[in-house]
Amino acid sequence: MHEKIKQSNDTTIQRQGNITELFNSLLADEYQLYVTTRRAQRDIKETNFNGLNKFFEIQFEILEKIIQSIGERVDTVGRFSPDSLNDFLKVGRLNGSDQVTNDQRNIINKLVEHHKLLINLLNNDIITTIEVHNDPETASFLSKLLEQHEKIVWMLGSHL
Repeated sequence: MHEKIKQSNDTTIQRQGNITELFNSLLADEYQLYVTTRRAQRDIKETNFNGLNKFFEIQFEILEKIIQSIGERVDTVGRFSPDSLNDFLKVGRLNGSDQVTNDQRNIINKLVEHHKLLINLLNNDIITTIEVHNDPETASFLSKLLEQHEKIVWMLGSHL
């Protein structure tokens, strides 16, 4: 009997570790997207500057809430998230861009690309949490994040 409980606890601890790794990668990805969005706001210099400036502020707020909710999920499973930019760069899955441009279309297209890449990663993460970790609560949480990113892509597209 005690052996079964120990095995169950070991499995739960392993699952929590795997889920934490997933969340830490996702947290790093969201921070990368946040920084890319901040840079986009700074780089826009075209005629619709004021409208896009306000639009990007709304994007920051959405991404900040996403980042906060992911951090809270990591805390919920009793683990820790990376605490330095170097750690985030190690676990992140989005690649930053050194391309500097003031062209509104290119800037927004780059953001759309990053959000779509994150949507694909979230889809894979959802499948993994269901099929490998048997964790429907985490899959549901990730599905809500996916929906937010799909909405952001739609909103970004309206500025193209």
